[in-house]
Amino acid sequence: MGKFLLVLSVLLLVVLVVPFADAASGQLIDVYTQRGGIGQGEASRPFKVGELVVLFADVKNNGVPLADKLVEFHVYGPPNPYENYTTIIAQPTNSSGIASVCFRIGPIGMEHWKEKLVGTWQIIAETLVDHEILRDSVTFECDWDLTVDLFTQRGGEGFGTSSNAFKAGEVVSLYMRVMNRTVSMPNMSVEFRVQLTSYNAFTNESGIATVSFRLPWKVETTYKVYCDALMRSGEYAMYDYIEFDCLAGERIPGDMNYDMKVDIADIAACALSFGSYPGRSKWNPECDLNGDNDVDIKDLAMAASNFGKRLP
Repeated sequence: MGKFLLVLSVLLLVVLVVPFADAASGQLIDVYTQRGGIGQGEASRPFKVGELVVLFADVKNNGVPLADKLVEFHVYGPPNPYENYTTIIAQPTNSSGIASVCFRIGPIGMEHWKEKLVGTWQIIAETLVDHEILRDSVTFECDWDLTVDLFTQRGGEGFGTSSNAFKAGEVVSLYMRVMNRTVSMPNMSVEFRVQLTSYNAFTNESGIATVSFRLPWKVETTYKVYCDALMRSGEYAMYDYIEFDCLAGERIPGDMNYDMKVDIADIAACALSFGSYPGRSKWNPECDLNGDNDVDIKDLAMAASNFGKRLP
């Protein structure tokens, strides 16, 4: 009980010694963002996940800017059941009486990022002037605005846009770009579907997921290949699709450079990529002749078995 009274006494003393200033005193602080919120307690316009938020605090005494006043910006993310984002950033005012700091709403792709980042954010700015605490707050809403785009190494950017054609036996690389406005979205799950076959991948730091597959070595008649990709995040899903022609023709397994024959240049190309797999610097999907995402002795043996063969 004695300790409680002591703490209560100290708190009362702090309140008496460092009171909060009001507008009538002529001492004001106004916190806002680059999107607005000027005025005591005014809200800012919204932001998107991944965007940079610039905070300003304007400190004045009877309309006169106050320089060299240390301002604390208390940043509070949306309340959620996982982890509430809180941080304090301090910066002194300049000769115009303005302190400015910035932070980015993220990182994107972390666990439960939507619950932690989407919602109402609050910033409280405080400074001490003539033994009085000046305080103002600003809030803004944060949302996300995803776009997806499926394309190949031969083009097809834009929703539903066709890619240029491929030849028999060629490797097709599919790319799915996931963006939140201009911000890349890593660690997003993407399902690629090629005809009746499905492939799964996650976006990288550039917001791109990719898979590769090989067209048949021999194609009697030109036909269209239909592909689509579905990005999922919880209950949210977006997709894009693409088509391209697979041209009639034939290719010898092991003909890496499309010169209609398998010679020492093709064996050397396969050997150069030996031991690689997707993500490695030496990886060349053309050398993965059996499509198991690994250039190994099986692929080298397949190329060697066709050494010297050529098409008319």
